[in-house]
Amino acid sequence: MKANIKIDSNCIGCGACVRDCPMRVLTLDANRRPVVDEGKFGNCIACQHCMAVCPAGALSINGVAASSAKSASLFNLPSAAQIDDLFLSRRSIRQYRGEDVPRETIDELLSLLANTPTGCNAMGLTFSVVSSGAKMDELRSAVIDSIASAQLDHMLPRFIAKPAILFRRKRIDEFFRGAPHLLIVSADVSKSTTPYEDCIAALSYFSMLTEARGIGTTWCGYLKFIT
Repeated sequence: MKANIKIDSNCIGCGACVRDCPMRVLTLDANRRPVVDEGKFGNCIACQHCMAVCPAGALSINGVAASSAKSASLFNLPSAAQIDDLFLSRRSIRQYRGEDVPRETIDELLSLLANTPTGCNAMGLTFSVVSSGAKMDELRSAVIDSIASAQLDHMLPRFIAKPAILFRRKRIDEFFRGAPHLLIVSADVSKSTTPYEDCIAALSYFSMLTEARGIGTTWCGYLKFIT
């Protein structure tokens, strides 16, 4: 992944960016000014570490300058005890109110989710969202119809067919647990070196982001078998 790295005139030549670059793309010239090593430029993973450690804010990457980024010292970081409590209190939620999560909240969550770490900073993830309870109802019906059709041909195991029968007879949703939304994370295997792990990391981060906002989630294990 190539990045457009620019170094402004306020660079103080401290070399912090060179020392922190994980791919050794930067080097110091004779005037102790960081420059891009053209032979290694193709190795850049656009991690922005060089920009983050620069004390003068002299670097910009792909048009993003340090002046437009929030300083780490300004973040309202939770204590270790608060993180521990959040982690220990998280539970899978299998009963929902039947209310849609506000669209602006979903957009906020997806924006934050874009910061999920990925192998080699590939950032090759796609987030697909069923954005309303009405759309989820359509998906449920499509899934049940698909299962019913497959069951006629004896293609599905009983543990899949049984919940489908239960839904048709009593409207009990064991597949999606009545959730008003669904998030599917997929990876571009042509870009991602660790596609499976990247998806799991994103879903784990999402679970903690929603928990912090009082929004319950559960992992839909059935979906793996019915798609």
